[in-house]
Amino acid sequence: MKKSVEILGDNSGEALGETSVLKDALGLGLLLLLIASTQMASFVFGA
Repeated sequence: MKKSVEILGDNSGEALGETSVLKDALGLGLLLLLIASTQMASFVFGA
């Protein structure tokens, strides 16, 4: 993994890192949104 980043160069490596962090944050946000929506739905239909 480190070798491929070194081959790409510093700029590409940093950009790649930022992209993966963005994707992780987006995935986490979607997961939280999904959990929140399911809990809201169960609360609404349960009540």
